[in-house]
Amino acid sequence: GTLNSVTWTSSIGKIVKTEKYHYTSVLQNAVPAGKVIALAPETGNGYVTSRYFLPHGYVKLDSIVTTTYDINGENPIQNQQSFYYDNPNYTLASRRSEKDSRGNVVWTQTLYPPDYSMGDNFIDSMNDAHLVTYPVEEVVYKQINGVNKVSSGKIIRYNGFGLKKEEQLLEISSPIELTSFKFSNRISGILPPSGLPQEFQPDNRYKPSYYFDEYD
Repeated sequence: GTLNSVTWTSSIGKIVKTEKYHYTSVLQNAVPAGKVIALAPETGNGYVTSRYFLPHGYVKLDSIVTTTYDINGENPIQNQQSFYYDNPNYTLASRRSEKDSRGNVVWTQTLYPPDYSMGDNFIDSMNDAHLVTYPVEEVVYKQINGVNKVSSGKIIRYNGFGLKKEEQLLEISSPIELTSFKFSNRISGILPPSGLPQEFQPDNRYKPSYYFDEYD
């Protein structure tokens, strides 16, 4: 089953936090099937057949609504995270949005190997090995007065077994406007899912942060 809600209580039995999960069911296909039933001897020799369909699909998480209360279970504050699925080639959320304490919408954009066009050995080898659920780039940006500004970014490179090889972080002193930033699968200034997928080529302000040299 799917998780519908979680509740936290204080030591005095008051509810201090709740989370409610909202989903959408996605029907991908309906597989035809059949059933054969032998008739009882007293009704004569024979069979009865029936046809039906087996639905095939999945559920996707649309939103998480979090409500926090004070120690007495009063003064609720509500926050909602919404999830968006831009690439039909996988079932992971490409984008997540929520509001910060000032009411600005904060977006987290995550890119995976199927989000890129062919041509880069790093991305091509991951797709060939079906390592399609590993995040390659994660960018956080805010919508302030209608203008999108990038506040952080991270690039993750992997070896041929899906183990982290290197992490790069976006080195900026303050948030930069999206028009001057380049997502690693788009031309400069284009916010996915708009535009066409490109080869892996990250913004030149990404700098190495961690190297993962050995694994047991």
